Amino acid sequence: MHNEQNGRDEKRLNAVKALLTPDEARDEVLEKFVHLASQVLGISGSFISIINDHNQYIKASRNFDLKQSTRDESLCRHVIDGEGHLVVVDTLLDSRFAVHPFVEGEPHIRFYAGVSLENLDGAVLGTLCVTDTQPHSFCSEKLDTLKLLARLVTSFLDA
Repeated sequence: MHNEQNGRDEKRLNAVKALLTPDEARDEVLEKFVHLASQVLGISGSFISIINDHNQYIKASRNFDLKQSTRDESLCRHVIDGEGHLVVVDTLLDSRFAVHPFVEGEPHIRFYAGVSLENLDGAVLGTLCVTDTQPHSFCSEKLDTLKLLARLVTSFLDA
């Protein structure tokens, strides 16, 4: 079992490493996915992050200027370490985020919704998120749409 776990971790880390390697054609498509997420969900900011054991890297974004952070300070770690999705309607009303540096300072996140990007091997590579500097309501249908978009992103990445 231990070797199987090590094999899965190694596969995940190799997949993450491949995604962090520059690829103009792939990254251009990822930019289109974040544009679509913002447009369909009516949330101005969106991004795709790739997360390894130590850092979060923003691979594509729309109206979101952060390019990298530590894994520990990323809001996305709550998606990956949790249930695979997270919606925070108003970060100032959530004790986990009210004094977070990305809420109090740049990029001033007041709304966050994220879902995990899981490849065919079941490895979680990162997240697809929408954010804004204002609180938003976010119904279950919008969360389902975000999850569907995340599956499209991972299908593209797996291909």
